[in-house]
Amino acid sequence: MASVIQYTPGISTSNHMSQHLTRKERDLLAFLRQNAGKCVSRDILLKQVWGYREGVKSRTLDVHVQRLRKKLGPEEGSRILTVFRGGYLWSNGNGGTGISMASNGAAGTARHLEPSAQVVEATNS
Repeated sequence: MASVIQYTPGISTSNHMSQHLTRKERDLLAFLRQNAGKCVSRDILLKQVWGYREGVKSRTLDVHVQRLRKKLGPEEGSRILTVFRGGYLWSNGNGGTGISMASNGAAGTARHLEPSAQVVEATNS
């Protein structure tokens, strides 16, 4: 059964600012947070958040992640990690992701990680 995602009017960041998020940004953030510490594959995110079928090639996920990181700001936005050949991961900020750092880009860019974390598996409805 697919996960139910709750909608909220906005999201509070750690510096107590509230940013307006689109419905898809809220869905994406909610799904990543719901699976915090786990690598969520592109296919699963595209299926669960956008309703795409498996194997669809689209850059919409990357664009939404980029915009979401920007809206969340440097502190909260940096918690969305890119897992090389894996997907995306929400880090709780405690360093306990179970993933080894492959490289760290310049300030304000995504951190890319090697996929050694727990991976969220697709569920059949």
